[in-house]
Amino acid sequence: MTPLRFLAVSTVVALLHGCASAPKEITYTGKLFSGSGLLPVTTVLWQDAQDQTVGRYVFVEPGDRKVAGTLGPCRRQPGNTLRCEWTDTYGRGYFYAVFSEDDRRFNGRWGRGDLQRSRGIEGIWTGER
Repeated sequence: MTPLRFLAVSTVVALLHGCASAPKEITYTGKLFSGSGLLPVTTVLWQDAQDQTVGRYVFVEPGDRKVAGTLGPCRRQPGNTLRCEWTDTYGRGYFYAVFSEDDRRFNGRWGRGDLQRSRGIEGIWTGER
């Protein structure tokens, strides 16, 4: 086998191996209510190496300013609900969502505080895939 062919085959094998072990991300598009009104948001969730749900999100403020944040740690709760902590440039707080039976959509809310001590609801957070 020529060195170039060996390199090509090795690259394909490495890529396939990487794809097989990559987490399956689920992307939801929806709306998030903030002080600026109802804003578009993309929420992405996946299971990490410790089998915990984690995620990230991006919402778009007026003037096309994108705000990125993270979700996690998250906890599944009865009733097909998920509760996470969010963190972004504005601080941190909680995200609580109830998912449809098929996990294709969620209706949620977010607020300041942490998973144990919330400081009230700031707004809604929805998603659909």
